[in-house]
Amino acid sequence: KAKNCPFCKYSINNKRSLDVHLRRIHFYCLKCGTKENTKEKLFAHLDNVHGEAFRCEFCSKFFENQSQLKIHLGKKTF
Repeated sequence: KAKNCPFCKYSINNKRSLDVHLRRIHFYCLKCGTKENTKEKLFAHLDNVHGEAFRCEFCSKFFENQSQLKIHLGKKTF
């Protein structure tokens, strides 16, 4: 069964793809339903409210998941 985005006309057959869409396009928190207006604000919300953002300890940049943070850290020269 199709899953429809509550904010736009996007429709997809699986929930995971819809969740990715909500997070990346609408900056929507899947935990509590908070909707932010930028990716940075969503990551700050995830960090401050849920303790679930992945932040670089060297430059404070946020990442969507741990693997992206590891890639970022691998590119750093210290």
